[in-house]
Amino acid sequence: MITASIDISGMETVLRGLSVATMKPMKDVTTAEAVSILQTCMDRTELTPAKTIIRSLSTKFNQYAQRDRWGSRSQGFTPKISIAPNKGNVWFVRPVGGTGKYSRSRKGGVVCFLVNKNNVPDEIWNDYQSMEQDRIHNMARMTTEWLARRGIPRAAWYQLAEGMGHALKAAKDVLNATVRGKRPDLAVTSVEQDANSFTLVFSNQSIASINKDAAGILQRTINGRIKYFERNLEKGVFDSMKHVEHAYPNLVKLRAA
Repeated sequence: MITASIDISGMETVLRGLSVATMKPMKDVTTAEAVSILQTCMDRTELTPAKTIIRSLSTKFNQYAQRDRWGSRSQGFTPKISIAPNKGNVWFVRPVGGTGKYSRSRKGGVVCFLVNKNNVPDEIWNDYQSMEQDRIHNMARMTTEWLARRGIPRAAWYQLAEGMGHALKAAKDVLNATVRGKRPDLAVTSVEQDANSFTLVFSNQSIASINKDAAGILQRTINGRIKYFERNLEKGVFDSMKHVEHAYPNLVKLRAA
């Protein structure tokens, strides 16, 4: 279990100040500020670009030869297909004996056949074709899966707002984020309320979101909201309801609802 300590003491002062300045109950100002904070956290969470995911997977499936030179990892993975990026040479790596004009012996009995020269035995060619179909199929399947997961780090913030009964503004890759075709449970929101208090408890359980510095993003966003309130207080924003509505639109939406 991964936990992080977030300092919200200053936010409690902001919520009390907002409640007094707008004559709104703590429940309303707490909910409105929570929505604003979650929206900002989601927007600030970086997603891996789709082209980076595709390039990474392409490298993963073609990783055994780089610049026509073999890396140490190629020795432990046989049979495999290697595609050298510079010259486009396609090598079929097998743990069998025998060499020829278009093959190279490697340590451990591995032989690398240069199959794109079309000068390999039929047995090797047939094995290569079968392996190539599997490689293309598996790469396509994994690419689809990884792209579907791309929005997971932001989807965690979205689900926290959902737990409050609110929807954040989010792109399709966030709204449609899945793992193995299913929408995962990434976060939990609970409400603690009695006659004298109203508390929202958030639990972001997404490892992908945590790896994107969720705790740091949340802390910086809270700090920013505190400074935002302090500046508005200095500028006299709370002297005009029109200015309040412009500065705190989520609070207005709650009132309208």
